[in-house]
Amino acid sequence: MHLLVSGITVAKDGKKTAYVRLEDGENFAEGRIPDCVIIRNGGFDETQLSKLTVYMHDHLDELMEQAGGVNPLKALMRESKKERPIGADGRIIIKE
Repeated sequence: MHLLVSGITVAKDGKKTAYVRLEDGENFAEGRIPDCVIIRNGGFDETQLSKLTVYMHDHLDELMEQAGGVNPLKALMRESKKERPIGADGRIIIKE
């Protein structure tokens, strides 16, 4: 099982929000914090969703702290490097 936390976004009204995604094989669920609600579900039953909601509520401070430490640009650049390896000379390696 994997738990992922997004960075914090700020709505027009100034409300700070982050998203939590739980993945277990093919199943996934996404929740929004700090209001601790499930917004998407792909395969989990009601009992599992309830446990995720309780988890978000019980660990809200920790999850928001984690979300505050996410640097979306840095994460994006890391993904770009994974998809496009760079050689010692600084050029992108293209595999044919």
